Amino acid sequence: MSGAALAVEDAVVLAEELSRTPDVLEALDAFGRRRHDRAALVVEASRRVARLEQAGQRTEVPGLLGRTHGAPAAAI
Repeated sequence: MSGAALAVEDAVVLAEELSRTPDVLEALDAFGRRRHDRAALVVEASRRVARLEQAGQRTEVPGLLGRTHGAPAAAI
């Protein structure tokens, strides 16, 4: 999953949460709860790719990216 894809998802989720409540702080809190796990998945995958690249284990990177890119199949 790319940063651009996350940004599009963020926009959709934020719009949904803002439409559910007039309280902006409440909407932002709900947005954070909904987005945390997905964003954490991308951050952790990026860290793993960096470690593999630095260790010269590039052959393992495509498999990791394939598993990470499967995340968009899950509902946001």
